[in-house]
Amino acid sequence: MKTRAQELGISIPHREYDSKGNTIYEEYSNGAWYKYKYDSKGNTTHYEDSRGNWYGKKFDNEGHVTYRENHGGHRTYMIGVEKDLIMRVI
Repeated sequence: MKTRAQELGISIPHREYDSKGNTIYEEYSNGAWYKYKYDSKGNTTHYEDSRGNWYGKKFDNEGHVTYRENHGGHRTYMIGVEKDLIMRVI
C-alpha cells in the first residue's frame, strides 16, 4: 500500500496544514505517517499514526483536558485539571 506522498509523487518529509496553520498530516522517508485533528481553539483532539496508535482528547471551554482515550481502550475522565495536569481521575 502506498503512502499519501508516494501516491502524489511528492518528496518527503511531507507536511500538510489546515487553514489555521496546524499540521494535519506528516510523512517521513521511512514510511511513517501521522495525522492530527484540532478543535476550534487549536487543541489537538485526535492523533493517529502508521503503527495503528491513536488517541483522542476532549477539552472544556478553558482548554483543560476533560477526557482522553487511546487505541488500547484506556479511557480517562478528568475533573479539576490545569491544562494536562491530572488532579483527580474518576
